[in-house]
Amino acid sequence: MNELLKSIHWKQYWLSFIFLGISLALLCVSLWLYIHEKDKLTQAEMATGQQKSMNDAAEQSVQQLKNYYSEYRILKNQGLVGEPPRLDWAEILLKKYQDYQIPGFYFALSPTALSKPEDTSFTSDVIEIKKTPMQISFNLLHEGDFYRYMQALHQQAKGQFSVQECVINRDINQSIDATEFVPGFKGQCDILWFSLKDITNAWPEGVSL
Repeated sequence: MNELLKSIHWKQYWLSFIFLGISLALLCVSLWLYIHEKDKLTQAEMATGQQKSMNDAAEQSVQQLKNYYSEYRILKNQGLVGEPPRLDWAEILLKKYQDYQIPGFYFALSPTALSKPEDTSFTSDVIEIKKTPMQISFNLLHEGDFYRYMQALHQQAKGQFSVQECVINRDINQSIDATEFVPGFKGQCDILWFSLKDITNAWPEGVSL
């Protein structure tokens, strides 16, 4: 074997060895580029799939917005979505007080807070529901004033409320011999106003309904 190797004129093949080495180097580079580009292609396909999923979800959301836009506007106009319309409540309360000529009237609004299950059953895990406690106290000429007042509040005031407790008592201090007519009943109600958080306020700038 040694004699065979010695008999070979290696100098005649040095160009072939050079070309072989260059070919091997090019093969290695090509394999590296192939693996690298294949990995990039796999990542691009994954990113494309994720983007497609996001686009599909966005299209579904847009379709849902189209389907429920009218309902959203109705709830918005009714004061059920967005910041509690406290000023509207006060205006309706005072107007009905004047319309029905109730002898004595007082109301107080407490700060708005997040509705919690321990406070009321009107809660949700999907969207924030806010509650605003209100206390109404008034003198009454007769019991009918109370029902008329609460019905008008329910029909005309924006938002939705739940009556927590109402108490109507006869005014025991009223004198039978009084020369002037004074109210015969005193009433007090604790109610909770509810409103839904408007999630569109958190949308990126330029995106709205």
